[in-house]
Amino acid sequence: MPQPMLEPQTAEASVGVRGASDEFAALAARMQELDRSYWPVMSPNQAFGGVSAARLYGLPLPLRLLADALVHVIVPKGRNPPRAKGVTARSVPPRFWSLGRIGGLPVASPELTYCLLARHLDELELVQVGDALISDADNYPGRTWPQALTTRDRLAAIADAWSGCAGAAVLRSATLRIRERVESPWESTTRIALVDSGYPEPDINVPLMSGARQVARIDLVDREARIGYDYEGDGHRTSQRQWRLDITRSREIESVGMRHVRLTVADLVPAGGLQAFTDYAKRLRAERLGQG
Repeated sequence: MPQPMLEPQTAEASVGVRGASDEFAALAARMQELDRSYWPVMSPNQAFGGVSAARLYGLPLPLRLLADALVHVIVPKGRNPPRAKGVTARSVPPRFWSLGRIGGLPVASPELTYCLLARHLDELELVQVGDALISDADNYPGRTWPQALTTRDRLAAIADAWSGCAGAAVLRSATLRIRERVESPWESTTRIALVDSGYPEPDINVPLMSGARQVARIDLVDREARIGYDYEGDGHRTSQRQWRLDITRSREIESVGMRHVRLTVADLVPAGGLQAFTDYAKRLRAERLGQG
């Protein structure tokens, strides 16, 4: 595994969040095995890139890419790409060629993987990937490395240098929106949904204190209006113990004057409850600030 910080089924399941289904986890494992199956015949000038690199890193991907049956390989520009069945290859200019290793497998560096994915992802999907790459959370769902894989500054530098390459425009816009301390792709989605609706950008994973005691750590916090937003994956519903803890936790959050809003995937689906959720959030904020 590289040391990048040193020297050089449902909408929810589609990005592998906390509480994702066993079917999703099994699919992710199968696709990683598919990628690994190409390693024995991989030549020295090849590496896993783009979608395959993201799967091996355990980064959040939409279902259409997670389930992509092709192995994605990169080669330095000027080298012959592989022509094996089931393999797609992409040439990378020498100035961007940068590799790491996962379990001995050669993969594009986290920074290069981020850029290569810009061809396949929209802005929100790329923000999810960027947030996952720089998150220092050891519980980020699905990720195969327990620490941050790179930094925001490194991603910004390579996004700037990527000008003129495929996906450069979406890469630049997404990079401006990535944030540290995010612990799941649905936290990213909630933040972007709120901001895009005109809501002020909330703080991320904020400890809520009562004197010297930490009451909770909330996904997103509007400090001015004292509103906390927590995304709850399916595990919060299927685990009886977690369900009981969540009720007690919510009561404690409210007891120190913070309004606690709990949301699920249904609140973030554009064709479903997204508009209703963001309208509610803005209305609640106005009421809390005495503007409603």
